[in-house]
Amino acid sequence: MKKAIIAEGLSKRFRIGRASDSESGSLRDTVGRMLHSLRPSGEDDESTDFWALRDISFEVEPGERMAVIGRNGSGKSTLLKVLSRVMAPTSGKVSVRGRLSSLLEVGTGFHPELTGRENIFLSGAVLGMKQAEVKRRFDEIVDFSEIAKFLDTPVKRYSSGMYVRLAFGVAAHLEPDILILDEVMAVGDSGFQAKSQKKLDALAHEGRTVLFVSHSMAAVRGVCDTALLLEAGRAGPKQAVESAVRKYLNSTITRRTASLPIITDDIILVDMNVRQDTRNLMDFVGEEQIAVSIEVEILTPIDDLRLGFYVKTIDGHVIARALFDDWDAEKSRFPIGHFVLEGVIPANLLVHGEYIFEVHASRFGICDYFGEAGQLSFRVAEAKDYNVQHKGEQPFGYVHIDPQWQMQRI
Repeated sequence: MKKAIIAEGLSKRFRIGRASDSESGSLRDTVGRMLHSLRPSGEDDESTDFWALRDISFEVEPGERMAVIGRNGSGKSTLLKVLSRVMAPTSGKVSVRGRLSSLLEVGTGFHPELTGRENIFLSGAVLGMKQAEVKRRFDEIVDFSEIAKFLDTPVKRYSSGMYVRLAFGVAAHLEPDILILDEVMAVGDSGFQAKSQKKLDALAHEGRTVLFVSHSMAAVRGVCDTALLLEAGRAGPKQAVESAVRKYLNSTITRRTASLPIITDDIILVDMNVRQDTRNLMDFVGEEQIAVSIEVEILTPIDDLRLGFYVKTIDGHVIARALFDDWDAEKSRFPIGHFVLEGVIPANLLVHGEYIFEVHASRFGICDYFGEAGQLSFRVAEAKDYNVQHKGEQPFGYVHIDPQWQMQRI
């Protein structure tokens, strides 16, 4: 089977201080280059080469859903622009097989003075579609975008949400062989995001190819099967999406250490700790329990204090919450005084990876006392033999559950 996309040695250079080689066709830029050429040799024009992409090669199969992930400035959007032929590479080449539709950023792709209806047909024409083909998909696009009421309004008057719904609807429904999306999931509401993901699943099952950029690792995991991880314009080999996401998150980890004490009007967080035997805020062994402690000073009597902790993934998703009161009203009453809560995270619960321990102290519906200020990070280095065999990945979620299976033949 022929590849949907083949990228060979892609590099892209920009000149900081003057236009890059592949851009700038205006009279002003041409005159600027002429004046530059008349300068004495060796005179510093304060221009610097910046390589947004360096020697990137990969292949994408038809029907594959590949994410491009990396930190801000790693070259993700530049790569998508080169693949979409919005921007020419400085070196290297791209081969694309099939009709390509892209939604690179909100605000591009539509003519602002034209209505939603007119832009749908304009987009189809740009993709090389006949008017009859666009008409056949027109109602689907409008229904998906939920902008029927504003169909004959110029898109410059659309909200960002309306704009992106229509842009995604057009990009996804005009029968592209390859769909390239840059941060589209970040704009819509949860309903739109769920509908978009369902549409992307349908496109993949139809054999369409999807390239997807997002800072949301949840969206990347939900949409994609494979990923390309960019770092400072360079890319390693394409890999399974879960492996790439874990490597990306590990590369962005900032070790969290709470600055104590944390003082509020009602309560002081005096100390917090995560430990395992003699290990303290280090790599823990998953097959041993992890002891936790919270030390607080109550300054005024509180009748509804919810005190405990969260365990979160390093990207902020809550795995578990443990509260001292456990919905017992009597346990939520704290008089003035000094208190220490101690507990454990059971052995063999957390699989290997980075985690956040966050003290939770709140009055229900009234206030949250500490928030992210009361966080510590810790790492589980090993957990259960089958997880040790997959070090560096997160193949089985975040927790290990032992259901105490019993089987009988009937």
